[in-house]
Amino acid sequence: MAEAEKYKGKKILVIDDEAEICDLFGGWLSYLGFEVLTARDGDDGLWKAKSQKPDLIITDAMMPGHTGYEIIERLRSQSDRMRDVPIIMMSGRPSMSDFQHLAFGFISKPFDPKAMLRLIEKALHLE
Repeated sequence: MAEAEKYKGKKILVIDDEAEICDLFGGWLSYLGFEVLTARDGDDGLWKAKSQKPDLIITDAMMPGHTGYEIIERLRSQSDRMRDVPIIMMSGRPSMSDFQHLAFGFISKPFDPKAMLRLIEKALHLE
């Protein structure tokens, strides 16, 4: 199966306060065939998660306003639909991996594209 077909129809929300990260993920994931939404802060990320209902959320751990941890807590306390959405946490600080139990998975920045794709496929049951 062609990769683009494999990922078609899967919507991923990327939440990161760094425009470069949103652009990088957005371009890469779109190229692979995913539908990509981006948010530059926690408030926008929470709104898009609730209104757009992504299949997967990738969020930075440390952002101004709502942190990735707060985003997870808020989404998990919402409807059943938000409770079941897998969330991948990412951070430039390896020590943040201590909190990975809050999310489906954790990946360090800069990320390895192959490792990230394996984690995305696992979260979306596409492996």
